[in-house]
Amino acid sequence: MPPPINPYHQECIPCNWLFSSATELQNHIIQHHASIICITCDKKPFKGTDAFKAHYPFKLHQFECGKCGVSLNGTDPHSLAKAFGHLKACQSILDRHCSKVYQIPEAYYEHCRTDKEHIRIADAWEHEEYLKRCKAREERELEKKKKAAEIKAYWAAYDAQMAEERAEYQLQQERYTPFEPLVEPVKKKDAPKKRNASKKEDVSKKEDVPKKKKEASKNKDYQKKNTSKKTESPAQPARSINLNFYEAHGNKIEFIDSDKSNQSTEDYPTDWTDHATMSEEEKMPLKERMSRKKRRDKRAAKAAAKKAEDEARKERENKLALEAIEAARLEARMKLSAEELKQLEEAERKEAERMKEIKEMVRDWALKMAETRREYQRMMLESYEEDD
Repeated sequence: MPPPINPYHQECIPCNWLFSSATELQNHIIQHHASIICITCDKKPFKGTDAFKAHYPFKLHQFECGKCGVSLNGTDPHSLAKAFGHLKACQSILDRHCSKVYQIPEAYYEHCRTDKEHIRIADAWEHEEYLKRCKAREERELEKKKKAAEIKAYWAAYDAQMAEERAEYQLQQERYTPFEPLVEPVKKKDAPKKRNASKKEDVSKKEDVPKKKKEASKNKDYQKKNTSKKTESPAQPARSINLNFYEAHGNKIEFIDSDKSNQSTEDYPTDWTDHATMSEEEKMPLKERMSRKKRRDKRAAKAAAKKAEDEARKERENKLALEAIEAARLEARMKLSAEELKQLEEAERKEAERMKEIKEMVRDWALKMAETRREYQRMMLESYEEDD
């Protein structure tokens, strides 16, 4: 029976710790063995990110890589998390093909160049990735061809349907011919009158002639009357608008696009406007008033923008000042000894209790004043009722 396989085959030599994967070993080296130098603390070295985070306040300090000297920008609160990427590439390099971790970059590069097993695995991995890319490309091409075939089949079906509809339409045209236009029949000439006509027909024709003459004369008289009426009506003169009429009734006419605001120079009093009480701006032309209003609005907008900018700047300054005060307070607190820190906490506790008592006193006073006010109102109401 073969011996059981040990899952914890990755070993940290300085610690003698075992890990189940190379990734865990890489993170362990960064947390406990990576070299980090704090620039703010006079280039104090730290061993691992955990040791660096143990000294306070590490978020406000700048630090750099202890091996290559690259600044890792410690002023950013998330810079330590971002520094993991640099530390993984500088002090804890993971070889995914061989599942090994190298703390020295030169050793890793030498391993990649000389180790035959690593080269074989890397070539196999690259070949596998190449095959995956080729397969994905073939799948994309097949998908494109499939879509093109579907589109082609759709248009073929559409053409067949249209051809069928056209054939059906032609069949209907052949089956049901359109109606031919009606041709007016040729009028036949009247037959010649017979000489031997009866006397009754001659009498009826003679009676119809005077009736027709009378109707024609009536129509002519009616047309003459209508034409005479039309000619006799005189042409109406075009209506003209007298602008002075409106000014005479107190309405001043203003022309915006002209130099003069009023057509007349006289000012007419009105029932709703007293010219003597009008301001200088109200007496100005409309064009000048509008330009002044635009200038005022522009100045007001600029003033509002400047005020908002000043408020935002003051808010930022206050925020920075509060942050600086808080950082200084925390730094001073860290420098205190245990006895001094205990005394400071006791003083803070007493101050909090005193403020709480003051708040309770103010609350009681406010309740008492409200009660006295209600009592005074009640007494005044009773006195008014007695007077009534």
